[in-house]
Amino acid sequence: MNLRSIALGVVLACLAERSLASTDVSQLLKQGDAALANSEFSSAVKFYTAAIAQQPSAPLLYTKRAAAHLSLHQPSQALRDLDKAVELDGSFVQGLINRGKLQRQMCSFAAAERDFSRVLELKPGQKVAEAELRRAREAQAKYEALEAAVAAAAERHAAAEAEGQGASVAGRDMDRLRFSFDRLYEDAADCVKVGPSAGGENALCGGAV
Repeated sequence: MNLRSIALGVVLACLAERSLASTDVSQLLKQGDAALANSEFSSAVKFYTAAIAQQPSAPLLYTKRAAAHLSLHQPSQALRDLDKAVELDGSFVQGLINRGKLQRQMCSFAAAERDFSRVLELKPGQKVAEAELRRAREAQAKYEALEAAVAAAAERHAAAEAEGQGASVAGRDMDRLRFSFDRLYEDAADCVKVGPSAGGENALCGGAV
């Protein structure tokens, strides 16, 4: 690639940035939503970022960008955006629900419970929050039970090896528990399964509550 081509690329990029900077926030939001709906997730992030640059105190914009980050398998960036949305408005129900869902998917069950409980303080009887709170508590209970079972199996395995008997039996026990943990990730917590393949992530954004 010659210098002229590089220079042209830089100029075009600058023009694109200026175009976004001069576009109305509502238009940027529409463009971001359209890009998200069309699975153009990187473009959606750019549109929402441009909108945030103009209106940095709007929690909805961070929630929208979080959905795009999730679709790009970027849960850490999504969590930062949701943290910012809730920081800007501690009573932003959609932001709390979205963050709670992500916290649960990342196996941060206590944090998820706090968000869903906060929603129920703000809106008693809120159906989504009630269902998600139950799901988080059930997942945490199963997770803790399996952790305890794995610890016990590890002790049995060590004891069997020390005694020189039945180590293979203890090994099979561990294999069963590892399989149970795999099922836990899939069925109970959906841990770290955040992205298009997990299904439903785009529903985290927008939507009436």
